[in-house]
Amino acid sequence: MTPDARRLLLESVEAAAAIIDLAEATEWLRQIRSGITNPVVTPLPWYGLLRNGELHSVYATREEAEQAATPGLEIRTLHPRPKAPGGGQS
Repeated sequence: MTPDARRLLLESVEAAAAIIDLAEATEWLRQIRSGITNPVVTPLPWYGLLRNGELHSVYATREEAEQAATPGLEIRTLHPRPKAPGGGQS
């Protein structure tokens, strides 16, 4: 992978992670405010663009992935590892 490709991948992962973390935190707070004492938030999927089986970039929504897709790129749903208690990655 070229340095530019690696930079694009890392930037897209960081951006998607921030959006997904915010959406999951918002759902957790919504549940707390509605009176649920033990909120459960299922980790949201990510959407990856792959070229010849190699991960090219990652997006928080399918719509973003579709907009970024160019010919030769495949959109694949990615399922992140569950987060550890406290919000950190396990």
